[in-house]
Amino acid sequence: MIKEEDLKQPDEANILQNIKSKFESKQIYTQCGIVLLSVNPFSEIKIYEKNVMKAYYRNFGSVEPHVYSVAENAIQNLPINGNQTIIISGESGSGKTENAKHLLKYLIWRCQGNSNLEELLLSSHFILECFGNAKTQINENSSRFGKYLTLFFENGIIIGGKIEEYLLEKSRITHQSKNDKNFHIFYLILAGMNLSLQNDYIKHKFTEDDLKRFKKLENIFEKNDLISFDTLKQKILSIINLGSLKFIQNEDALEILNEEILEEICINFNLEFGKIKHSLCKNVLCIKNEVMERNNSLEQAVNIRDTLARHLYYQVFQLVIHSINEKLGGKSESSISILDIYGFEVFEENGFDQFCINWANERIQNEFVRRMFIERQNFYKNEEVAWPDITFSSDDEVIELLEGNLGIADLVEEESLNPCGSTNSLLIKINNFNKKRSKLLPTTTPGSIKIDHFAYPVEYLLDDFIEKNMENHKNLKFIDENLCIKLDKFTSNQIDFSDIQEERGLNFNSTNEKVKLFDKISKDNEGSFKLNNKEDNQKNISFIKSFIESMNQLFKVINSTEIHYIRCIRPNRNKEPWNFDSSYVNTQLTTCGIKEITELSRQIYPHIILKNIFHRRYKLINMNSNLFLDGKNYIFVKTHVLKNLEEQRNKQIDLCNGLIVKFMQYFSLHKFIIKVKKSQKINSLKPFKSDHLINESELLNKLENIRSKSKIELEEELQHIKHDIKNILNFYKLNYKNINLKYKYQTEELKKTKQLENEINKLKEINNKLSNEIIAHKELIKDITIIANEVRKEEHYSNNDENVLNINLNNPHEIFSCLIEIYIKNAPLFSNNNVPLNEILSLGHLVYKLVTELSQRYKVNEMSYLNVFIYELNEKIIQFDLSLQNVTFFLSNLLELLTLFNKGINDTILVNNINDTIINNSNENDNSIVNNLTNFISTLFQHMCELQKESISHMIPDSIIYYQPLDKFRCDDNFFKKYFKSNHSVYKLINQLDYLCNMMYYFGIPSSFVKESLNYLLKSINVNCFNRILIEQNFINFNRATQINFNLNEISKFIQEIGFTEGLDALRHTKDVVVLVFLLKNGEDHSSIQSECTSLNVSQLNTFFAKIEGINTNELKNESKEINIFLDDPVLNIPLLSDKHDFIFCLPRYLPSKQITALLSSI
Repeated sequence: MIKEEDLKQPDEANILQNIKSKFESKQIYTQCGIVLLSVNPFSEIKIYEKNVMKAYYRNFGSVEPHVYSVAENAIQNLPINGNQTIIISGESGSGKTENAKHLLKYLIWRCQGNSNLEELLLSSHFILECFGNAKTQINENSSRFGKYLTLFFENGIIIGGKIEEYLLEKSRITHQSKNDKNFHIFYLILAGMNLSLQNDYIKHKFTEDDLKRFKKLENIFEKNDLISFDTLKQKILSIINLGSLKFIQNEDALEILNEEILEEICINFNLEFGKIKHSLCKNVLCIKNEVMERNNSLEQAVNIRDTLARHLYYQVFQLVIHSINEKLGGKSESSISILDIYGFEVFEENGFDQFCINWANERIQNEFVRRMFIERQNFYKNEEVAWPDITFSSDDEVIELLEGNLGIADLVEEESLNPCGSTNSLLIKINNFNKKRSKLLPTTTPGSIKIDHFAYPVEYLLDDFIEKNMENHKNLKFIDENLCIKLDKFTSNQIDFSDIQEERGLNFNSTNEKVKLFDKISKDNEGSFKLNNKEDNQKNISFIKSFIESMNQLFKVINSTEIHYIRCIRPNRNKEPWNFDSSYVNTQLTTCGIKEITELSRQIYPHIILKNIFHRRYKLINMNSNLFLDGKNYIFVKTHVLKNLEEQRNKQIDLCNGLIVKFMQYFSLHKFIIKVKKSQKINSLKPFKSDHLINESELLNKLENIRSKSKIELEEELQHIKHDIKNILNFYKLNYKNINLKYKYQTEELKKTKQLENEINKLKEINNKLSNEIIAHKELIKDITIIANEVRKEEHYSNNDENVLNINLNNPHEIFSCLIEIYIKNAPLFSNNNVPLNEILSLGHLVYKLVTELSQRYKVNEMSYLNVFIYELNEKIIQFDLSLQNVTFFLSNLLELLTLFNKGINDTILVNNINDTIINNSNENDNSIVNNLTNFISTLFQHMCELQKESISHMIPDSIIYYQPLDKFRCDDNFFKKYFKSNHSVYKLINQLDYLCNMMYYFGIPSSFVKESLNYLLKSINVNCFNRILIEQNFINFNRATQINFNLNEISKFIQEIGFTEGLDALRHTKDVVVLVFLLKNGEDHSSIQSECTSLNVSQLNTFFAKIEGINTNELKNESKEINIFLDDPVLNIPLLSDKHDFIFCLPRYLPSKQITALLSSI
């Protein structure tokens, strides 16, 4: 961020030095007002991983500038300010495509919806790169079209999307400059089909990388069920082969040498061969009522061939986009859009394509200036508020030269419609009608014009202006009127291709075989471009007409949204990594008005609030009217003033809340006293003797009669006893709860009264009696359970019993499926009611017994039955995969099962490391029996750890870096942090970690797995906290470090208390940040600090030095060239399984006895 204090005089030198200093410290993003500057490093940089995304997730307030911060800001503003648009602009090769890709990835990750939709959105970027990008002289992956991607949202989730393209560079299909290449897709198709082909369209060979990308592209089309890729390959290959179509000029007529190429393209595109051949060789002229036919020249035939190739490829490109849009589906009124448009271009020779590209950039710059300066200035004027003394450059003169009356576009259009139009005539008209316009510069190059653009002066050769503007009108008359409709055979689903043309404002007219364009193209007074001849508009095709209409439609949509700007900067001309050419960069900063933007951001009032809302919100505060400006309808406030107002308002709200709470407490206590006085029944409360529930003597009598009962009567009696006991316990709990409520609302004032003291004594007596009763009945329940188990052992149910499960005993899948289902429905939960460990781990023992018993009975390898169990468990895991307790329960039983199998294989061999077992699946020994089991355990353990991580994610990093338990070292949070303050403390985090550890031990998870799980959680906490500190601005200082140090010490105490001292190292990066701050406070030099903070690399140290000291010294040299400052997500290691249990299998009490006993008895 370029701060006010950093730029007392925001001239170009100061701004440039700030950006250069950040770039040299490997920081490529700089915030200048509302514009994010992105300097292309021409090198890979690790600042786009998921761990960095997490640092920006829901982060309010002042953070380090990043493309993620722009995306996060757009998401947060969406429900407040309506639809959002992010415009990415800059020179070619400045990194626009990469920034657009990272924006899309963050938006998809942040607003996750349908997984298939997310995958298609990410894949669409790669698809369009293949079809619309190409290698140029200055960029290996240059976008040769403009892309406007809209993501539709509903309840914060992405539900669909739409892609629109603008100004595809069709001329590249047939003509490329020196060292340029055709679109990527051509080389991908040749690589995939292993064809070495060179002709007029293809002048370079494909590479191995092209083959890899071809396979990836083919897989994307098949996986997302897009248009048939095999058919698409044939269509594109036939377009490539058009470059090999040759003609020969005979005395009588022009002939085609290799007609088989033309036949191939007619078959693939369903065209009539006779008509196409005739149009290539003959030219039909209509003069009044006479029709004349004459032979085309060789040059004319080649031009028609190239026009056909360009037109067909454009239709293919449109169809690919249409196919993606159909799959994206889903529309809503809420949206975030990304405009990634081609950058400003200057080559040695610039033609019509560069003219249109730079024209589009002029329009973007013009809209930017209008929105940033002109509209704001007019708004201040209407509100009668003084506008800051800021001068800004406008490109209105350039727009007038391009689009105004008798401007370049108007004259090109006129000359194109003239049958005798020529380049020389166009040049004369442009110079004559625009000689007074200062943006038309003189040039000495014949047949060219020079325009003083906002970026650079550019010289354009006019040779191809007329031809490319009207190429469809002059050269596509011969194409069959059904061309665009017959292209639907690309897909298995019939598509009316005219719909695609309609989306672009085009419609193929069936009567004259021409494209019917827009009826009107008009703009308002600002640089208007008007075409008033309606008949001409309907009869003739013009690229300029289409281009202007497309731009008008685009900016009409954009201007109805809130706009975020990303300006991409190219640091040098030669694509050298981390090389900053100050002069070259300064030119780009000047042309896009960064100085003016920075000055404007300093002087204007960023917060504009309606008067009635402002006064209603802050009516309780004594405000100084000199701190803000009072307009006609709005109040203009600066950020620091608004922050102070919010702080005062919050204090008033806290004061009112305190009064309300006190009143409610008084009211509740008063109501309670009245209730106690009226309630006299409590003196004679005898809940157990007068209640209708059975008493203790009745239970004992029933217990004595148990053995004399029959089997059926016994089951019924047990059910009655359970029901009675349950009712008694519920009654006790209810009375106990009422008593606790009475204690809760007693105060010291009430205890002074004699009446209340007597009441308390009576309640205590009742409470003691209830406690004794509960203890006695717990013992009774225990005795009943013991007797019930003895009865189960003595009595066996016959096979004809109606409760026997209806399963096929010869089908192991049904056996294990039934067993797993029973455990899923009845698995114990982590609570204070302890379940013996041998009962918790009964599933592992039971499965082991079943596998070994079945394998011996049917003479089948144990591995077969074990695989059946794993298969059935994998099928049913979806029933409990979101329940942490159930996942932990099944993991513990699988680990017990693994122990039993390894013990059965060889009692003397320790269980191998699970990772090693997984890697060595090919070992053909006894241990191969458990390979599938170990794989499943590894997956389930990772899933359990992710669920645990999710359970603490809402507390991180707030409970560590924002929680302030020490009042003496309290830090002032910014407005957003205070407004969205969370109530998560480090103690809540510790309680949750303790809960997770106790849960794992309760379910019998081995200690090595518990420690690895806890270590993974601590490392995740460390990564999240460290990365968040990195992106925070004006955050880390001595007081903040003291608070963080206290929180870390509390976690360290907890780790030591549970005996996991090796886990202390997991938090080392965050701890070293604290140490760094303390050492700087003591005046230690950077080298000494580096020797103490060993976990931090040089780039991280320099970053923190710059944050704390306010300067980018880069004193520590990075010899290892390590530039990654963010921590990666931790890796989960699978530990050794060393714990063993010597249990005797017993039937657990938490399972339904009928079902499980019937299942086991049947087997």
